[in-house]
Amino acid sequence: MRCYLTGITVEISTVVASVGPAASNGSYGGAGSSVFVWGGQLEDASISNAQAMSSYIPTTTVSVVRAADNLSLSITPSTDTWFNSNEGTMVFNWSTSDIHPTGNTNYGGIGNSSTNCIAVGRYYVDGGRITGRFVSSAVTEDIEIVNTFAINSIDKAAIAWSSTEATFTTNGAVPTSVSTNYATPATTTRMTIGFNPAAATASTDCACATIRSFTYYREKLDDTYLMLMTS
Repeated sequence: MRCYLTGITVEISTVVASVGPAASNGSYGGAGSSVFVWGGQLEDASISNAQAMSSYIPTTTVSVVRAADNLSLSITPSTDTWFNSNEGTMVFNWSTSDIHPTGNTNYGGIGNSSTNCIAVGRYYVDGGRITGRFVSSAVTEDIEIVNTFAINSIDKAAIAWSSTEATFTTNGAVPTSVSTNYATPATTTRMTIGFNPAAATASTDCACATIRSFTYYREKLDDTYLMLMTS
C-alpha cells in the first residue's frame, strides 16, 4: 500500500507526520510488517501557487524548482497532421486540490495568447464554476457550468468546437452549445495540460488539481459522446 500526506503550515508551526494504527499514539512496533517513510518535501507557496502542491520531486543536497507536472506541446497547424485546425474535442478528468486563492485555475487547452485560445478552467470569483472558454481575436465566450466545489472532488469536462458551434459539458450533463464561428484559432501554437494555454509557460493560473487523464480528438464529437465520456 502507498499513501501520501499533504498539508499547509506557517513559519512558526511544527508539523509531525506518522503512520500507524489509530490506537498507537504515533508509534508503530511493526508486528511482522514494515513501514517505509520517505519523500519529505517542503514547497514555497508563492512558487507552487499557494495550496496547489506538486507531486514528489526527487532532490539531493539542493532545492529544485520546476513547473509542477505541467505539460506544453508545440503545435504547427500547417505540418502537424495529428492536429485539426477546423474542429476538435478535448476531454479532461481531474481531482481538485483547491481553487487558486488569488487567481483562476486552468486545466489546459489550446491557443497562443489571451486573445486566441480554447480552455477549460475554474474561476474562484464565481465560487468554483467550471468554465469552457472560447477566445478568438480578443472576443471571449464563456460557457459556465454551476458546480458544487469540494476538495478532492473528481470532475470530468469535455469541450468541443467546429466552424459553426462550440459545446461544453461536465460530469455527464446535457451539453451547452453556442452557434457561432469558433473554429480553432489560426494562430494556435501550443496545447497545454495543467495551465492556461494563453501563457507560454506555467506561471500563474495553474491547475490546483491532479490531472487524471486528458484526451484530444481531431473532430468535434456529438453530444451523446460528450455525455458518456464525462459521466
